[in-house]
Amino acid sequence: MKMVAASKLRRATASMMQAREYVAGIESFFEEAPTAEASTAVAAPAGTKRKHLIIAVTTDRGLCGGLNSTVARQIRAMVKGFDSNTIPEIIIMGEKGNAQMKRDLGPYFSYVFLELSKSTFTFASASVVAEKILASNFDEATLVYNYFKNKISYVTTKRPIRSLKSFQEAKLEAGAYEFDSDCLTDLYEFYVANSVFQSSV
Repeated sequence: MKMVAASKLRRATASMMQAREYVAGIESFFEEAPTAEASTAVAAPAGTKRKHLIIAVTTDRGLCGGLNSTVARQIRAMVKGFDSNTIPEIIIMGEKGNAQMKRDLGPYFSYVFLELSKSTFTFASASVVAEKILASNFDEATLVYNYFKNKISYVTTKRPIRSLKSFQEAKLEAGAYEFDSDCLTDLYEFYVANSVFQSSV
């Protein structure tokens, strides 16, 4: 059993590292883009309602202990800390997250993905999740996931997702490439899918 488990872990780790190399290259491109929110955005009037979408990345099965509990705990703390003008909405990836949070946070659920981990999580899988995220039409969004360091260590991470408005209002340039507004929507969809993929590998 130990040999089988060790073999599976080696294969999964090798696959994860290859995916991270791909994600890192794409991420370096988006990091060069300025954010409209940080530069030219005008503050919303007092009392304006804003939707904050939270995407919980958890597992479907397994004795993962605190792996899923820490994600649930972080999300509960986030929702509790929202002011009256923030409308929470939650997308769940994984049955464990659904089971742990549906009792108290269930009314905020907009979609639950099950069996995503039944086979290898690919960019195509991330794109399916990204479609639901894009359909939410959020003002703010946060991915909450565990970043794998090694077989006994992980870091629970909150990763913001930029809004479409940020992409439309910011001047996006990278090296020799310059983009006009016509292609920004497609590029933004790719950015969201890449963010989901990064949080899951």
